[in-house]
Amino acid sequence: MASSSTSKSSLVIRRLYRNMLRTIKPYTSSPDAKVLHCLLHRTGLDDDISDWEAFVKATGLEKGHQASDLSYSYADAKKGGRFQDDDRDHKLLFRRLLREVVTGEKGLRRMPVPSVVDTSRLQQVIKREFRNEKGSSMSAYFNDLTRRQVAFTALRELNKKLSVLASVDSSEVSPNQAAWHVSSLPISKPSAILQPGVFLMSHPHMSDSFFSRTVICILDYENEAKSESAAKRFDLDALGPTYGLIVNRVSMKGDTNEKRTLREAFDDNMLPERMADIFGDMPVKDGGPVHPSLQMLYSLPGSKENTIDGTLIPTIPEPHDGSTAEYTDCATYFQGDVFDAMTAIKDGKLDKNEMSFFVGASTWAPGQLESEMAHGFWIPCRGPAEIALSGTCEHEPSTDKSDPPPAKDLWLSMMSACGQDEARLASIFHHQEWNENMLPCDAFDGEDIDPDIF
Repeated sequence: MASSSTSKSSLVIRRLYRNMLRTIKPYTSSPDAKVLHCLLHRTGLDDDISDWEAFVKATGLEKGHQASDLSYSYADAKKGGRFQDDDRDHKLLFRRLLREVVTGEKGLRRMPVPSVVDTSRLQQVIKREFRNEKGSSMSAYFNDLTRRQVAFTALRELNKKLSVLASVDSSEVSPNQAAWHVSSLPISKPSAILQPGVFLMSHPHMSDSFFSRTVICILDYENEAKSESAAKRFDLDALGPTYGLIVNRVSMKGDTNEKRTLREAFDDNMLPERMADIFGDMPVKDGGPVHPSLQMLYSLPGSKENTIDGTLIPTIPEPHDGSTAEYTDCATYFQGDVFDAMTAIKDGKLDKNEMSFFVGASTWAPGQLESEMAHGFWIPCRGPAEIALSGTCEHEPSTDKSDPPPAKDLWLSMMSACGQDEARLASIFHHQEWNENMLPCDAFDGEDIDPDIF
């Protein structure tokens, strides 16, 4: 009987293997291969197990197929002991293999982007694991029941992501959706590119979070090495040394879904009468979840004297440019003296239509933003500084009148400017409502979502 049972198990695994190879073809050899790989994202649970071989030896998997509870730390697992629910075994193995597919054996990225995707890795991992060779295969330490559970889980998740892609009509995306004069920045070393003037787009998978489809302009950046100087200029408990504003989210009144004005954003008598008279009817934007005070951006032609002070927001130059690229004769500034701004408007030196007000900000503690970018939550790019002021962008004029016009969506436009695959990925989340098929592949029953991000 044992021999017959073993034979049936091997037959099931062989059939699973053939089915798996058929299922992953679009992930390896289709025009949308990189986009499909980007739909394979993960929770990041169990990333504390950095050395798989040491973990296997410490938990006794080699001898007794023991898998520790994923809520334990590596130190807890080292003490040994079998977790009663064997269903945890296949979750442990699945998460480990998913991590390798998404980001490599020791990577931290949870949400991939096309520029870092390796479309060959999925097939390599599947072939290696089905060989089940001890010493190279991670699943060699588990029994056939657990391996089958992992394979069925993988098939289910692969097919979920295929259905997500199939539900989107690519013809709905304008070929001219890409924001003009916007381009991607390298993401491998966040600290090397983060600086004032950099824009960050939230990853499409953050569609169920506060930062869903947001574009943030970094206005002040301090890494850990410069945190002491930041502490002198900011209250770090309130702000954090890295500071930015969401530039594409207008504040709305919840009861009527109308734009909130500056006068409505503050309690009665909170705004000086003169300020309320001049700016009271202007719409305000939600800059972020913290620091609920008023902030101002404004633009001035380069030929005019700046009497308002404020800090210039730079435009990050393209690599081939010798100096900061300029696409306008105006300069964009952050903060300054609002009363001097009122005087400038009265004297005809400033147009209030060239101003924006924000309530709230987005801030990070030292090292926090770098960590979030390493996990894939933010996609950096460069673009004209005036995007931060207007929350809009320009598009290259179309030469084909039959092309659909670009959507008025800054996030979609800036994502599209980073590449065709990025445009395709963003369009999936632009045209489709969020559903459970978009959950991380290892969010079993939806209970394993990171509360800090989602």
